[in-house]
Amino acid sequence: MKAIDVARYLITLEAGEAQIDDESLKGFCVSHLKIQKMLYFCQGYYLGLYNEALFDDKIEAWQHGPVIPSVYNFFKKDNQSYMIPSQNYLMNESEISSLGKNEKEMIETVFKIKGQYSAWKLRDETHTQSPWIDAYNIAPNTEITQKTLSAYFARFWQE
Repeated sequence: MKAIDVARYLITLEAGEAQIDDESLKGFCVSHLKIQKMLYFCQGYYLGLYNEALFDDKIEAWQHGPVIPSVYNFFKKDNQSYMIPSQNYLMNESEISSLGKNEKEMIETVFKIKGQYSAWKLRDETHTQSPWIDAYNIAPNTEITQKTLSAYFARFWQE
């Protein structure tokens, strides 16, 4: 799976929570920052529980927390802090049904738990966690490895 697919499902869940339809989609927007942090948590918890990656894209420690560069580059064409999703950003029923059971459950669980918080609250939370701290202390934009994420997030499933 690619991180962009996880991002698109998170956006779809967000649009569903807001009960967005085709017409009101024009006024709906999602923070780039929030999507990045949600992707980090999805990957971290998935690695911690299953010891395998939810997506293969790398995560880097940027100034405002973990960032998946491939997703950042995909959405940066919006050129703002918020993206205004088009139907191209939303997953259709066929795409959603192609997600694996464990993948879908993890994304939905992270969305339910972390999605209620603001982008900046999630950003601040990542700044207290060793995967981001350790990588960023090496140098900005250093990769946060899957091994590091797996070790850190595994403890949440052991309690």
